Amino acid sequence: MKKGNATIKDVAAKAGVSVSAVSVALSNKLSSARISKETRARILDAAKACGYFPSLTAKGFHSRKSYLLGVFFASQGWHVMVKLLESIRKVCYENEYELLLYPSDDAEMERRNLLSASHRNLDGILTLPVAPSAAGNLTFYEKFVSDGIPVIQFQYSLSDKLPFVGRDYFRLGYDAVSECVRAGHRKIAFAVFENYTNKKLGGANYLVAEGYRCAMKENNLTADIFPAPYRGRPLKYIHYGAVVARKILERKNRPTAIITCANTLAYGMMTSFAKCGVRIPEDISLLGCADDIEMSSEIFPVLSHYPIPSEQIGTQVTKRCLGLSDAFEGNSLLLHTGLIRGETLGRIVEKH
Repeated sequence: MKKGNATIKDVAAKAGVSVSAVSVALSNKLSSARISKETRARILDAAKACGYFPSLTAKGFHSRKSYLLGVFFASQGWHVMVKLLESIRKVCYENEYELLLYPSDDAEMERRNLLSASHRNLDGILTLPVAPSAAGNLTFYEKFVSDGIPVIQFQYSLSDKLPFVGRDYFRLGYDAVSECVRAGHRKIAFAVFENYTNKKLGGANYLVAEGYRCAMKENNLTADIFPAPYRGRPLKYIHYGAVVARKILERKNRPTAIITCANTLAYGMMTSFAKCGVRIPEDISLLGCADDIEMSSEIFPVLSHYPIPSEQIGTQVTKRCLGLSDAFEGNSLLLHTGLIRGETLGRIVEKH
């Protein structure tokens, strides 16, 4: 027997137990058959010594499952997906599932990925759908649901009909303003991508802007919004942040604090402000609403920001897809995190 080609019978022989006992020990599932902790440990040691790996095909044949989950996401969100996939993979590993990844550059590529996945006998789908100009690929996702395959959205919601796990973006914008107000700021601007005016296409940006407006109104402050282009890859957003910063510096009555919908915009602003001798946070404070990309503290000050609750989102979306008992109930779960204070949010000192 070559190591790595072992069968369940080889494991049983090495552990000195029956094949059914090995099946129970390796399944991690409840069974009417009982085995002691010592026996289970001996079986696991034998499986490791033999180099045994359970076959998904054989396992699926008996359970009528493929033990495969498909993860669909917009490829430009790779920087966010890396963190999300860590928690998704962890839950899958604990429940003996494998992942198939389907990145997409646009709605057409997403459609082709969905067609390809329809032949893979997936047990479930996790999707951060591509933001469409219309209904996008909703009909394809709905076809999976009608075939009994759960589809769970995360981060961006294409339809209220499908379960969703994401950030509480309205609260994010609201809390960002509240944090600035507590620091004594009254002139608070908001830098956001230009699609924020469109509820569907803007998604998160629309909701953060709504939270910003609501908090500004409650504090009797005037909203001051600076739109930034929403084109290209995330690193391009640093350039757009620098462009917005130059517009702000042209103002006679500048804001004392700027909230950004993405950290990349804030980093771009830092570069422009530094070139013009504007100090952060002494002259202008910055507060980011998404840790989309992290920059070295050797180059930039540590940005004050609200991190994406990646671990919670990835964990909950996967548990719901697998139908685990501790998954969230209802059709949506909105998560929020506290502020990482950093070095860029200063206090306004009143002059007497």
